[in-house]
Amino acid sequence: MRVVQFSTYADAGGAARAARRLHVGLRGIGVDSRMLALERGGSGDDSTAAVYPDPREAATWSAIERQCIVQNRSDVSNTWFSTGRPGCDVADHPWVVEADVLHLHWVPGLLASRDVGRLLARGKRLVWTLHDEWPFTGGCHFTAGCERWRTRCHACPQLRSDPHRIVEAIFDDKLAECAGGTLTLAAPSRWLAERAAQSAIFGGRRSVCIEHGLDLATWSPVGRDERRRELGLAPDDSLILFTAGDVAERRKGFHVLLDALTGLQPAVAGAKLHVAVLGWCPPEAIAAARERLPMPLIACGSIADDARAAATYAAADLFVIPSLEDNLPNTIVESLACGTPVVGSAAGGIPEALARQSFDACAPVGDAAALASRIESALAMRDRRDALRVASRAIAERHYALERHAREYLALYHDLVGAAMR
Repeated sequence: MRVVQFSTYADAGGAARAARRLHVGLRGIGVDSRMLALERGGSGDDSTAAVYPDPREAATWSAIERQCIVQNRSDVSNTWFSTGRPGCDVADHPWVVEADVLHLHWVPGLLASRDVGRLLARGKRLVWTLHDEWPFTGGCHFTAGCERWRTRCHACPQLRSDPHRIVEAIFDDKLAECAGGTLTLAAPSRWLAERAAQSAIFGGRRSVCIEHGLDLATWSPVGRDERRRELGLAPDDSLILFTAGDVAERRKGFHVLLDALTGLQPAVAGAKLHVAVLGWCPPEAIAAARERLPMPLIACGSIADDARAAATYAAADLFVIPSLEDNLPNTIVESLACGTPVVGSAAGGIPEALARQSFDACAPVGDAAALASRIESALAMRDRRDALRVASRAIAERHYALERHAREYLALYHDLVGAAMR
């Protein structure tokens, strides 16, 4: 089986890490998986190659996005919004020509809608794993409650204005280019798979849910005690962890977490409770949070090394994910693999993962008081913490092992190729 994975980035960002993990997992079970990206990243092997858009076209689209999108955002959302341009024409790339299956991941800038259309026109079997909602919208990566993607995107609420009707053009291009060929949609959550199937662009396409997978040897509870000492924690201290690639991205809900933490009962929010923030965060935001919170805040910054990031998860007693919008984030899977239970919001695909725990871990979206209640209940189970850690790890072993993830996709590939031969 020859498969080509497409990812804008080779290993930067949650979607790219998920794509890289699948690529590694497939190669681990004997699949000839290759990856095309805008950069090779830290892969260090010949199974990843970089492709490049036309530099003049890239400069033009960069200026268009800066003027029409970046400088024109409303206050509805500050989550990524993109045209997906310029893209690369890879239909004649040798790996593409030889492949049995082409597998798209997060591809804005790597594959424009016209490039997807060219791949479909080649008669190849395409799988597109959705990591957010961008593939079926006019440019937003999460819709912030807008439902126009069900019919036709226009007058986007995430932009102050759209005099050139760029959102409609993006949507119409996707609708036209994705109309033909054999395209199967996949998503790590049932929530996103169902939304894709309900969209105007992908309505009627086959849509499946295949959950994330990761290397459970790297992402494990190993290193917990040493990392807690590095963070300055005493043995009987409690640590809450929050993480986001960009803490300032509002949909990640850091402001909801701050409201919840300031609303904790005094008996909970005592000197023994600490909160750690993993990910990039403006220094002024960290300073403001420290002034507001009744407990110490540890700013861990961004950690690129997986083993060190895993030790940080393992050091925590509770991981909290208060997202306003989300798919099924890697962070939940990573936390459970490291033996740390999770409390979070009922956004997107989050409840699907949290439901596997033995306690009520899900709060209504944006409800800081309810989130505080869930945090208090989880921290109150001090006498069960060892059992909860074992149970969290068991969930990861049962549902999120990398080999299981790779074999589910391989079964899908075989199904598609077999159907083409029948």
